[in-house]
Amino acid sequence: MWVGLSRAVRTPSRGDHDSNAAIGAVGPDSLFAGAPEAVVTLLGSDREEAEDLLVIDAGLRTQLGRSGFLDAALFYYEYDDVTTQEPGVPYTIDEPGPLHLIVPVQNDNLASGTARGVEIGSLIRDTFPYPISRVGLTPPHEGDSMTDHWGYSQTDLKHYTCYRANGPIVIDGRLDDEAWKLAPPSPRFEDLETPGRPALLDTWAKLLWDDDYLYVGFWCAEPHLRGTQTERDCMICQENDVEVFIAGENAYFEFELNSLGTIMERFYIWQDSYVTGGYDQLAEFDLLAPGIVDTLGGTWSGHAHPRGRRWCFRNWDMPGLMWAVDLQGTLNDDTDVDVGWSAEISFPWSGLTHLADGRSLPPRQDDVWRMDLSRFQWMEEDGRRICPGWAFNSHHVYDSHIPEKFTYIHMSEQEVSTATAMQAVIEEAGE
Repeated sequence: MWVGLSRAVRTPSRGDHDSNAAIGAVGPDSLFAGAPEAVVTLLGSDREEAEDLLVIDAGLRTQLGRSGFLDAALFYYEYDDVTTQEPGVPYTIDEPGPLHLIVPVQNDNLASGTARGVEIGSLIRDTFPYPISRVGLTPPHEGDSMTDHWGYSQTDLKHYTCYRANGPIVIDGRLDDEAWKLAPPSPRFEDLETPGRPALLDTWAKLLWDDDYLYVGFWCAEPHLRGTQTERDCMICQENDVEVFIAGENAYFEFELNSLGTIMERFYIWQDSYVTGGYDQLAEFDLLAPGIVDTLGGTWSGHAHPRGRRWCFRNWDMPGLMWAVDLQGTLNDDTDVDVGWSAEISFPWSGLTHLADGRSLPPRQDDVWRMDLSRFQWMEEDGRRICPGWAFNSHHVYDSHIPEKFTYIHMSEQEVSTATAMQAVIEEAGE
C-alpha cells in the first residue's frame, strides 16, 4: 500500500519572458488568395507566472497467487496557473525582406483544472490477455508490434507522426537542415515518474526518416554543459545524457549519448523468447561467445517487469549508426552560462532487422514503432546528487526499460513541409 503527496512548480525562465521566436509558417496564398507568407510567432510575457501542480495519490497492490497481480489506485491532480498561448492581432511587416503577415501568440496563465479518478490494473496470465485501464478494456493498438502489454495502460501514452525527410540530412548535430526546421517537435519532455510534470530544463525531440535511416534529433537547454565520459559503451548514464530505446515484440535496443559525443549501445532480448524467437540461432546473440552478457530484471534490480528477465548484450553494435552533437556554450566551465546542446542520430533501417517483426524496412505508410526518447540530468539538491529523468511520455516509475510505456511513432510517407508544420502547430494549439 502507498500514499503520496507531492507538489511541482515550474518557474518561467528568462526565455519564457523575453522570447520572440517563429514557431510555424504558411506559404503565400495559403490563408486566402493574395495573402502574403504568414509567420506564427511566440512572444514571451512578463505576465507569465509559475505553473503549479499538486498531486495526491494512494493505492494498493496485491498478488493473485502465481497467476498475476491486481493494482488499485485513487488519484487527484490540481493544476493552477497553467501556461497558455493566447493569439494576438495579426499585423504585416516588410522588413527584412518582402511583405509578410505576423500572427502573434503570447504566453499567459489562463488555464487551471483538476483530474481525479480511479485506476485499476491487473495481469492474469493465460486467462485475460488485455489490461484493465482507466477507460475500460484496451486491446492492442492497431499496427503495434506488441501483442501483450503486460498490464501497462496504453491510454496515457503520446503519439507522434514521423514524416519522410524532404531532402538530405547532414549528421552534424545542429538540426539546421530544412527538413529538421519543418519537422514537428515533441511536447516539452515530462517527468519519467510523474505524468504532466514538465522537465525542469527545456527538452524536446524530433523524428524523420528516409529510405536508409531513421533520424532522431534532440534539443537540451542546459546552463552548465558537462561531460567527461569518453570510452565507448561505458556507463554514460552516470552523467548527463540523452537516450533512445527502440522496441520490437521480443527485444529492444538502447542508445545513450553524452555532450562529448560518447555513446553506449545495448541490445536486450526477453529470456522467454530467446529460443522461440530464433535469437539462439544467431551468432551475434550467442550466450557463450566472447563478450559481456548480463541479466536485466528481477525484483532486486530496479528493472522488475511482469514478463521476467532479459539477456543484455553489452558488446552489440548497430552497423552503420551515425551520430553527432553540437554545443552552444563552453564544456565543464561554470564561470559562464551556456545555452544548451543538440544531438542528431541516424539509425540505419538495416540495423533494425531484429526488431522489425515482419514490418517493412524502410517502413510503409501507417506502420507503428514503439520508441522511448529521454534525457537524464545530474544535479545537486541539499548537498546530494540526484538525477531526474525526463521523457517524451512518463512511465509512472523511474525505469526506462518498460517497452509497453514507449511512445507510439506513426510512420508517414508524406514528406515534411510547411503544410505539415502548420498542421502540427494547429493540433498543438487545439490541445
